Amino acid sequence: MAKPLSTQPAFRFTFIISWTAGVLALTALIYFWFGFGLLPALVDGWLNVSLLALDALLIVHNLAYYRPTSGRFLFVIAVNATLAAGCLYFGYYICGLLFKDQPLYLDWLKASLCRYVSWSRGSFCLLSAC
Repeated sequence: MAKPLSTQPAFRFTFIISWTAGVLALTALIYFWFGFGLLPALVDGWLNVSLLALDALLIVHNLAYYRPTSGRFLFVIAVNATLAAGCLYFGYYICGLLFKDQPLYLDWLKASLCRYVSWSRGSFCLLSAC
């Protein structure tokens, strides 16, 4: 049986560093660029980067046991798209519930393409690693 990549120490170190950098970058973007308070920026950054990290871990574990043959990546693309859509909705729903008393943030949340760009970028980076 194949051993998952996530059990290797180098992967764990890289994963933790990437997660931390992602949280800090998204928090800084929301706080400084869009001008929201520190709490919404921290929660939004932490939640969405954590969901992306969980998405990545699920895909890495899945690929440890299912290695598609050349040219047969439809299953990987379908799983990745499903996970990304679910995580997008979950992040949108949770952030909407947590900050329902901040109408400016909710308007930005509804109109934001930042999430879609972030998720699609992360999804395609994961696919290119396959």
